Amino acid sequence: MSGCVGYVSLRKVDADVWTKLWTEISVPGKLEAAIEKRVAELQAQEFDASAECGKLQRQLDDMAMRRQELIAWAQEKIITKDDLALRLTSLSFEQAEADR
Repeated sequence: MSGCVGYVSLRKVDADVWTKLWTEISVPGKLEAAIEKRVAELQAQEFDASAECGKLQRQLDDMAMRRQELIAWAQEKIITKDDLALRLTSLSFEQAEADR
């Protein structure tokens, strides 16, 4: 089986893994720097995700306010019931996209 492409000696794999690991942990500060870099990347992603959530929440709040405004206009006969239905349908599509 030594000639088989899918066959690799466990000893070779073990030695390769430990060699690569040792190069990472043997240099003082290298592992810590890599960890700090990754933590900073994850914090940036979290910040971006939080900002996006805030933006989406504001959009949803705005849609709720527009929906209430449309209902008030219909009650005051500023717009027709057909126009109300059309605009509410449009808002529903917007909300579905934001929810997605």
